Amino acid sequence: MTATFDRAVVCPFCGGEILLAECPIVATNDLMMARLLDEIGGASTPAPPVVSGGDQISDVDFGDLEDTDGPGRPAPAPAAPARVAVVAPPRTARGGFWVGQQLVSAIDSVARVVVAGPPVPPEEPEKKRFWQADRPEALPSAVELAADHGGSRVRPARACPRRACHHPLPIEIDDRDPFVVALVGNTSASKTTLLAALVQQAERAEGREVLGLDEFTVSERATRVLRPIVRQYRRGERTVATEGEALKGPLDFNITLASHPDEPIVLIINDIPGETYMDPDLRAMLASHIQWADAILFVVNPEEAPSIDVWESDIDQATVLNGIHSDLSQILDPSPDASVDRFPPLVVVVAKADVLAREGALDRDDHRPAAIVKALVQVEADDVVAAVERWPDVEWVAAAALPDDGPPTGVIDVFATVLRAMTSAR
Repeated sequence: MTATFDRAVVCPFCGGEILLAECPIVATNDLMMARLLDEIGGASTPAPPVVSGGDQISDVDFGDLEDTDGPGRPAPAPAAPARVAVVAPPRTARGGFWVGQQLVSAIDSVARVVVAGPPVPPEEPEKKRFWQADRPEALPSAVELAADHGGSRVRPARACPRRACHHPLPIEIDDRDPFVVALVGNTSASKTTLLAALVQQAERAEGREVLGLDEFTVSERATRVLRPIVRQYRRGERTVATEGEALKGPLDFNITLASHPDEPIVLIINDIPGETYMDPDLRAMLASHIQWADAILFVVNPEEAPSIDVWESDIDQATVLNGIHSDLSQILDPSPDASVDRFPPLVVVVAKADVLAREGALDRDDHRPAAIVKALVQVEADDVVAAVERWPDVEWVAAAALPDDGPPTGVIDVFATVLRAMTSAR
C-alpha cells in the first residue's frame, strides 16, 4: 500500500493527529550525522518543554531538575545540545522546516538533521479526466525525498511536525497504522518478564497460529533492547526490573492479523519503570502516552495483597490505577457509550498466578474473570478490584510467565486479549 498526500495518522509519541505530507524528513543514522552537519548543517531548533498530551510550557526553568531520563519518555525540557543559535527559517523553508536544520526530539532529546522538507503537493491539472477525479496523489517515500542528501544511507524517516514532539515516526508509518499499548504496573509486578514471554511466544509459529497472526516481527531497535531480556527468560532466569536505561524508548513490532490481512499495523508497547507510574509528577511527564493509548495493560502483583504480603511497594497498586483513572478523566469521557475520546480498554493481568494457586485462592485450571476476582478478594486485594471496576471496558487474565513449578500459563491469553481489546476499540 502506497501512502497518499491525504494520509493522516495519530503520532504514537505525542498523540497529535498529523498529516504525513506535513512531516519533514530527518536522518536517523548516527554514523552520518557529523558528515551531514559538515555538508548541510545549520542552526538547531530545540524542542520546547512538554507535559502530558504535548502541551508546551513557557517561561519555566527546568535546569535545576535532576536528570530523570527513563526508558518510557525522557524528562521534558531537554537542553538544546551544543549551544547552537536558533534562527528564523529561511525563505526556502516549507512548513517551518529546512534542509540542514537540527530538530531536537522531545522524546529522546536527540538532535537530528533535516535532509528534506515536507513534500510539495503536485499541482492540480486544469482539466481532469473522469477517472482522475478525487484520486489522491501518491506521497513520495522518505528515501525518495532524501535522495539529494544520502538517500537510504542516512536512514531517513518522517518526523512528527508538532513542536512538542519532532520525534522520528516508525519507518512503517506510510502503510501501517500505529497502535499504542501502555504496560502499567508497580515495581516487581513482572511487567518485563511478561513482555519477554509475549515476544518469545509470538515469535514461534505455534504462538502466531494460536494468536491468529500472519506476521509478527520485532523492529531492529526493539530487538537490540529485548534480546538479552528474552534470552534471560528462555534460560528460566528472573529478568531485571526495568529501571534507568534498561528499556529505552517505546518498543515497536510489525503485526498482521489473519482476520485483517490488508490492514497491517505497527504495535508500540511502552514499558517504563514502575516508579514512574507510582509518582503522579513523573507519570505526568514521562508516561503521557497513556492519554492516547489504544489499550492499557495493567499488571497486578498478588504478592502485594495484604494476606500474602511478600512484597511491599511505596504506593498501593489500587492507588496507581485510581491515579491513572483520574488523569484520564480530566481529558477523556469515561462513559461506556462515549463515541469519541473514550477511555481505552483496560486489560488486567494478574501476574504470578501460581502464587494465588499456592495460597489456595485460584484453581490452576480455572482462570475465568469471576474466579480471578474472587481470588483477589480472598487475599484481601479488594481495593484493586474496586479500582478496576471504575473502568468502562475491562478484561481479566491470569498468567504465570515464569512460575516456580511447571510451564508458563496464560501468556498467549494475555496477548490475544490485548489484540482483541485494542482493535475493537478503534
